[in-house]
Amino acid sequence: MCGCKDCKEITLLGGLDGVGIASIASNSFGTVTYTYTNGQIVTLSCSCANSLVKNQIEALGANTSGASPTYTVLTNMTYTVPAGGAGLYQLEFVADTEFTFSSATSNQVTLQVYKNAAIISSNIQKRVKITNTAASASSFIVPVSVKVANVTLAVGDTIDVRSTSTAPATAFLNFGVLTINRLS
Repeated sequence: MCGCKDCKEITLLGGLDGVGIASIASNSFGTVTYTYTNGQIVTLSCSCANSLVKNQIEALGANTSGASPTYTVLTNMTYTVPAGGAGLYQLEFVADTEFTFSSATSNQVTLQVYKNAAIISSNIQKRVKITNTAASASSFIVPVSVKVANVTLAVGDTIDVRSTSTAPATAFLNFGVLTINRLS
């Protein structure tokens, strides 16, 4: 309820006057609205930090990254701040990076986090590069993650994860999980 992990500070009391709760609506970021059977509506705040706002799990696969140096937005790995949602956020993206080689070569996959179509910081860019020195076929799976904390977002701001690859068909993000928490 109210986007919180537990919200234990809200206590429902039974009414002796016969008025009961007709509905409870969890609103965006820290409020909950109670509608009573007599028509009265009460909205209470819920002071909860670290409210989970998005948890997206997705199979990505070959050709989901843009061909280097072009970044491509990963499908569903975006979040737009709704009304009442301005605040401080944390984003974490974790994925398996898969490399398949048929000969001796080198490939790289790069992750970057954007806010309103602009790179948040070049310092948070994550790269995974594998060089296959064998002349025979080889496959590798390497985990990659990027975590960005204390990002201030306003209503309507969009934050997203993008990737690029030197060989999108053979060096790509195979499976990803995006978690976004509102810190305050």
